[in-house]
Amino acid sequence: MNPPFTPDWDEVARKARKEPWARDVVRSLEEEMLSWREKLVIPPPSQPTAWAHHYFCDETGEPLVWKPDSPRRHLCAKNGRLYSGEPYDGAWRLIMHAANGAQIERCAILLRLGVQTEIAGAEIERIAGTYVDTYLSYEVHGSAPSMGRLMPQSLDEAIWIITLLRSLRWSGLVSGWDERRRAALRETVRAVVDLLRPQIAWIHNIHCWLLAALAEAALFLEDDALLDWCWENPFGIGQQIEKGFDGDGQWYEGSIGYHYYALAALLCFLEAGGAEYLRRRADLNERLVKAFTNPPLLAYADGRLPAYNDCWASPRLEDAADLYEAASALMSDSSWPPILAEVYRNHRPAPCRRYTRVHFPDQGGEPSLKDARSSVAALVYGPAHLPEAAPREPRSALLPHAGIGILRNRDVRLAMRFGPHGGGHDHLDRPGVDVETAGGWQSLDLGTTGYASAFNGEWLRTPAAHNIVVIDGAWQTPGRGRLVAWSETALTVEVVDAHPGVLLRRTLTLLEKGWEDRFEIVADAPRRIDWIFHGDGIFKCPGREGTPVVLEEDNGYRKMRDLKKAPFSAPLCGEWRSQGETVAVEFGAASPGEIFWGAADGNPNGRPLGIVMLRAVASLQTVIARFRLG
Repeated sequence: MNPPFTPDWDEVARKARKEPWARDVVRSLEEEMLSWREKLVIPPPSQPTAWAHHYFCDETGEPLVWKPDSPRRHLCAKNGRLYSGEPYDGAWRLIMHAANGAQIERCAILLRLGVQTEIAGAEIERIAGTYVDTYLSYEVHGSAPSMGRLMPQSLDEAIWIITLLRSLRWSGLVSGWDERRRAALRETVRAVVDLLRPQIAWIHNIHCWLLAALAEAALFLEDDALLDWCWENPFGIGQQIEKGFDGDGQWYEGSIGYHYYALAALLCFLEAGGAEYLRRRADLNERLVKAFTNPPLLAYADGRLPAYNDCWASPRLEDAADLYEAASALMSDSSWPPILAEVYRNHRPAPCRRYTRVHFPDQGGEPSLKDARSSVAALVYGPAHLPEAAPREPRSALLPHAGIGILRNRDVRLAMRFGPHGGGHDHLDRPGVDVETAGGWQSLDLGTTGYASAFNGEWLRTPAAHNIVVIDGAWQTPGRGRLVAWSETALTVEVVDAHPGVLLRRTLTLLEKGWEDRFEIVADAPRRIDWIFHGDGIFKCPGREGTPVVLEEDNGYRKMRDLKKAPFSAPLCGEWRSQGETVAVEFGAASPGEIFWGAADGNPNGRPLGIVMLRAVASLQTVIARFRLG
């Protein structure tokens, strides 16, 4: 049997004694354990769970406020609306199961470190013992590949069982259980294998998690054949790495959220005995190293990452720091300390981060730890010390396989996406653009919120919510762009399959104190062409009053508010103002038409979002927007 990664608990204890940051993590785990032991319940088999993406407000897209003592009343803090009944109650129960998993994890660590051992051991016995005794009483539901028992779908089931088995392995308590309890655990694990194994059928982040759970099960059952199958089957981990990550090390779904989510699952597989397989494939190891080293190239100055495709709206590089800490122990590469230093460059105080990926929202009020390394992973896996982050010089970069070009100078960061279709999580927004200036003005991809939220489907995922050209108000068809030219200062991309009979060609060019965005559209017949761009602050057209207008179209247009419109002919100027910074733009266009300007919701950085749209009906159109910084 391939040996699992076993934390060096003596070294973990030494860090907790000697390093202030590690001492703070242990203290936080202790405080959380004592606080949560009075709040946790285990929802019985008669009360099924529901999809976590239901636990969002339809109107605002905000996550509902989860309270452990409020199983039937769920508040949206932004608008005060209360939700009750299903599926909200079921989603509350999912989160409660997740909270129990998080408690087992922190108790296992404290037990190993000799902190509150009597309470930590009793908590593990109470929670894990109850689940082991009752797991088979939860009915299997759903349809493949999304069947669950305790949880509403296979993904959540897999993450929860990884948390349970890894925490029990860390704790060392199972060897002291009586034969009845150990037999019940074996029966539970075999039931998990029977549930999850038949559902593996895709190259997909979910299936990475299912395979990682099966690896933990194989480790517990001492089943070499199952662990081999997890690596080598047609949708096994080997194929997930080879086909799921491109030559730039980017996960094919095109979302930084799912990129790190897939990596989290792969690290769980490596820990459960899978690292030996990776050692035999240097090419795959190299690809995974790129998966960690390339995302920082996309980051904004404040450490935020772009929320392309389906992705929580405000991902930050440091949000994935725990994965980098774990990778430093699980993967064979000597360069992790400087990479970790870069990841922590823009640290903000935050509560201690658990390592489990069970869906468990922050409750608010948790004490923030000042040191950057405020995570379970840093304590258990990471090196004791890190170097200072190296000085950062602005530089352009191209990820040709992923289809992302980044242009940088000291004034502006521009990015354009043109990569392959990312499956069901793709937003169909090629060639999309996002921007940050040195003064902090941003034009961000808006990302997504809970998938079941109306705000997500009616605005965030729609064409009008992206910095693209929309043809006839319609969605693009799946496809990819073609890189035409790239240099340190300019990038040109063509897209020929976004709309039938339409060629899109976009060029970004860095200028002194600004940039130019040139968008050419060639259609086989006159089409309605909407050039759309949004950014921080209210957009105004000085000297133009405009006529108030309401757009009633779907695909995002109806979510534009406070709109005005006026006739458009070049040249025409406008500007955004936000937090003392002005970004001015001068428009030119081959075909005249109308200009619309107004506002919309959903800016990930919380600032007002100003939006501008140039509309024309033509078969040939060129829009030239020259942006300059005030």
